[in-house]
Amino acid sequence: MQPGPPTTSPAPPARPPLRPVSRRYRADLPLTEAALDTVRRCWDAAALPAPERAGALALLEWMCRSWGRTPLGGTAFRSTVAIDGSPFEPSIAWHGDDVELRCSIESLGAVPTAAAGQTAGWELTRLLGAEFGAQAGPCLALAELFTVPEPRGLFTIWHGVAWRAGAAPLFKVYLDPQAGGPERAGPVLDEAMRRLGVRTAWRRLADHVGGIGGPGRIPVGLALDLAGAASRVKVYLGHAGADAAAIDRYAAVARGHVPGAFTEVLRATAGEGPRWPKQPVTVYEMTAGAEAPANATLYIPVLPAAGNDAVARDRMSAFIRSVGGDPAPYAAFLETVADRPLGETALHNFVSYRPAPPGGRPRFAAYLAPGLFG
Repeated sequence: MQPGPPTTSPAPPARPPLRPVSRRYRADLPLTEAALDTVRRCWDAAALPAPERAGALALLEWMCRSWGRTPLGGTAFRSTVAIDGSPFEPSIAWHGDDVELRCSIESLGAVPTAAAGQTAGWELTRLLGAEFGAQAGPCLALAELFTVPEPRGLFTIWHGVAWRAGAAPLFKVYLDPQAGGPERAGPVLDEAMRRLGVRTAWRRLADHVGGIGGPGRIPVGLALDLAGAASRVKVYLGHAGADAAAIDRYAAVARGHVPGAFTEVLRATAGEGPRWPKQPVTVYEMTAGAEAPANATLYIPVLPAAGNDAVARDRMSAFIRSVGGDPAPYAAFLETVADRPLGETALHNFVSYRPAPPGGRPRFAAYLAPGLFG
């Protein structure tokens, strides 16, 4: 699971009050119940095994326990894990016939502040290791780098869980390198990459894009699998100020990149740039000891350019078919999450795309707001 990637923020973003707008859930329904029902319906739409669903929902309920019994109408903290302010974001990834359902969450503190949520989030990381056997040690070794007394970024710490048929759940953690301010992001990431054993690939990436920071190469997130020695480390670079061709050139540092692929998908679905209404983001995947990033995945901001989810779906589905993919899982997911006609909704955060390797199939994922708040 990875949530739709964040965007840069040099100061604490304005967080307007939450106003419940769901046509599916009453304002007095607890947030946790809304999250469980959303994932339950998405599980069935993805045709994941019915006998595995109860265990997945029990795990998600445990992960969301910092929310308590807070009802939709009593939610005071506007989260940034979903674009509607909800503290959870469902997503689905598909690659041929392989479908993965994910949910990203933001822990909520005892008081509605980013600092309180940060404390609750790091506690959840520790508990995932202690109670579920997640390999949390490498992440916990970064705690003092990313914990700040007065968070200034878009977020502090998010968690994700991903489910595939017949497999154990995969836990993930997302950290904001700008939590202490944009000026700290570069040094924080440099030290984090050293501790994680991926400094060689990180320096290769930084050199290739012309340095981290500045227009087109803004560090907006770090993600870690809590899965031991084989864990992936992912760095998110935002591309405000870069055009589609530049974004594609940056991605050429990744061993698995297909030249021209990112230019093609952006032109087909979001535009040429560089004046993006919402910036595209590339995620670079690294593993310990590697000399360069293994893969680059592009997160495409199909909204606001498309205007609504119906237009976004049609544009993205046409592109998916054009590269040999099947948009059916995406369309089913969108219809499941939406609570009204798609011409009236704007739930898309991002759709991600990794081009097919020789002889393989492309990989896509869609990240949607649950539509709880306006």
